[in-house]
Amino acid sequence: MGSKGKTTTLEERVLIGEMAKAGRNSREIALELGQPLATVRKWRQKYAREGRDGLLSLMGRPAAGALATAPAEMRDVILEMREKHPGWGAQTLRLEIAKDIRFTDLSIPSRPRIAAYLKEQQKIRKYERHQDLPEPKSQPIQRPHQEWEMDAQGVTTVDGLGKVSFINLLDVYSHVSIDSHACSNASHPKSEEYQRVLRRAFIRYGLPEQISLDHDSAFFDNKRRCRDPS
Repeated sequence: MGSKGKTTTLEERVLIGEMAKAGRNSREIALELGQPLATVRKWRQKYAREGRDGLLSLMGRPAAGALATAPAEMRDVILEMREKHPGWGAQTLRLEIAKDIRFTDLSIPSRPRIAAYLKEQQKIRKYERHQDLPEPKSQPIQRPHQEWEMDAQGVTTVDGLGKVSFINLLDVYSHVSIDSHACSNASHPKSEEYQRVLRRAFIRYGLPEQISLDHDSAFFDNKRRCRDPS
């Protein structure tokens, strides 16, 4: 196999591209043509991306752009990984390049440089602007069982029982109590207690059209996943 730094003619580059198109892998082509493996990979990838026009020589011109000082093989590998894994960002690509034994002793480009290189090569994805989900319009409550309201009442101290927490379920239209459940020796009822109240109400009255909740941490947990027991 040839040594690094060997130049190639246009005919050799075209041959590399045609051999690759015929299904030959880079190592086979490099052995047959006596070219460095990095050179074969470079030109076969340029041929795959740009066709014959991409094989024209730019000899004498220094590399330019975000990764001008990085080896051509490294630049090609970055593009190859990006094409295989479109979801990988610049930071992930940088970590993967750093693990590649071919670049063990080389300086790894920074995340911003890799990002700039992807932009130069038009390998960035278009992101849609974040849009808040539309809030559903509140419907006027016009009949019983249109909406039940579940309220996690705070802890109360009851003589002889100690700390008791109440779970109340109210019909919003009629203001009739659907259910009320006392949880003894508990400052914060468990999810199972809320589920028990709802099951009991469903068995007695059927399903309401909707259920509203207060902002107790039992229903909404901003730090972890939601604990809404319904």
